[in-house]
Amino acid sequence: MTAETATAWGTWVAAIAAIIALFVASFQLSSLADSFRLSGLATVLTMEGEMSERAERVSAFSFQIQLGLKEKTIPDNQLPFYLGRLRQLTDGYLQAVDRFAFCVLNRYLKDSEWRPEYEPTINDLFDGPGKDEAVKRYKNIVKLYTRWQQTPADSDDVGDYIRPRSY
Repeated sequence: MTAETATAWGTWVAAIAAIIALFVASFQLSSLADSFRLSGLATVLTMEGEMSERAERVSAFSFQIQLGLKEKTIPDNQLPFYLGRLRQLTDGYLQAVDRFAFCVLNRYLKDSEWRPEYEPTINDLFDGPGKDEAVKRYKNIVKLYTRWQQTPADSDDVGDYIRPRSY
């Protein structure tokens, strides 16, 4: 075997090894991308669970107050305490919604995937029976509400992708 033949064989072996390494790296990167997607989904599910749990607490306590007032089991002098607790629970719910709005506004969540599900909830905070003046203190909810009012639901100009945060 001549030096030229050995070099040619070495080049072929190196090329085949490089192609195999490329396939292995590609597989690892796709697995990493899947892990990121699943991690993002887990985060969203946790956020949704937190919002749902806090909304349920508000609803249950509100029902207790209504029932207590109807049955006259809440003394008049204690009503302010009950209403203060209801305000705390409502603020907790609004904080959870504000975190969701932050994620949509900063494109950690795709607008087109979450808007159909949450636009009625956000609108209800401003216009519906769940209207609450306190919502105006939560800047991310206000920004998201304003953006969704000004942009058609099928528009692509609202940042329909997840981008890394730049610091």
